[in-house]
Amino acid sequence: MNINDPFSRRMTQLRENMQVVGMVGAVISRPEHIYYLTGTEVDDSSTTFLIMSQADEIMIAPKPIECYQKIEGNKSDIALTIYDLSPMEGISLAQSATIESISKAFDSAFDRLKLKNKDVGIEETHLPHAFVKAVMHEIQIKGDVCALLEKMRFIKDIDEINQLKYFQSLNDLAFDEVRKCLRPGILEIEVFQLIFDLITRHLGHPFKWQGAVGAGVRSALEVPQASSTIIQDKDLVLVDIFSKLGHYYCDSTRTFVVGSPLPRHLEIHKVLEEAVERGENKLQPGILVCEVDSAIRKVVEKAGFGKYFPHYSGHGLGLWQQEHPWINPSNTTELKPGCVITLEPGIYIPGFGGLRLENAYLVTDNGPVNLTKTKSSLIST
Repeated sequence: MNINDPFSRRMTQLRENMQVVGMVGAVISRPEHIYYLTGTEVDDSSTTFLIMSQADEIMIAPKPIECYQKIEGNKSDIALTIYDLSPMEGISLAQSATIESISKAFDSAFDRLKLKNKDVGIEETHLPHAFVKAVMHEIQIKGDVCALLEKMRFIKDIDEINQLKYFQSLNDLAFDEVRKCLRPGILEIEVFQLIFDLITRHLGHPFKWQGAVGAGVRSALEVPQASSTIIQDKDLVLVDIFSKLGHYYCDSTRTFVVGSPLPRHLEIHKVLEEAVERGENKLQPGILVCEVDSAIRKVVEKAGFGKYFPHYSGHGLGLWQQEHPWINPSNTTELKPGCVITLEPGIYIPGFGGLRLENAYLVTDNGPVNLTKTKSSLIST
């Protein structure tokens, strides 16, 4: 095994974690987790399974797929056996395979991996009920392997960190483009389009644009979807970009004002800047995430805007746009080196507008590293 291969390392770590909880095998069904462990590209619309024992693994897939991903020029050395369940090339499993054929594939995989009647974990919150019934005839369901994977993903490795850094840098480029182009008369949807065009050019391929663009009173909607609203002078414009650009997400938010800001704009945004700074100062290994939330929330509440701050103070970032740990008052998870989280206080006043400030951070032993380089002040155009 190539120990420098991130996928091989993750497979080894998962097997070690499974042993601790008494799992001799696992059924992985989420496309994101199949990629995380193998580097295999899985279509979200297909039904694909990774079956693992302590010694080997088998993929059940609708059609043959390459089971490696290039990482800095190296290929993963994980060898996966592929069961092609599709009777016709290019026909998806959902269209052509039956529960009976899937059950036979599970039966064959469990037999070859010597997992029959053994304690095997499944992704309890993802594996479809029809397939749960199929595997229950073959194995003893030990518990939720997704919980083990979430704990692993809590700490990002260098390959993940490099991807997240790059994708955050594309958000910074997009914010600079918005600053240059924002003017009275432009439509929200035009701002949306220019962000898409810029990031697509840098990626070299299209992506699924996810985010929020809201101007004027619509900025108070928290996650406003870009519309044909015409942006006016003095409007607040909230821009949150949380797209999946590769296998990982970017996520950062900036608030703009068209023309010169009003004193009220600056006053509210300064509260957010102080809140983020207080939260950032708490981002140390060993700190509970509820303490980070408290530091942020106290600033907003002290300024008299508590009732206008309705959501969490931040969240983890990685294969999902929002993942463990959620920065909220009840979460007692300890931060650890390698965590990547966002801090995102917001103040949304109906009839006036909304402002949010969101940065992404890497937690290290030497303090937090801000992955979002765009200035944290209110951006005027």
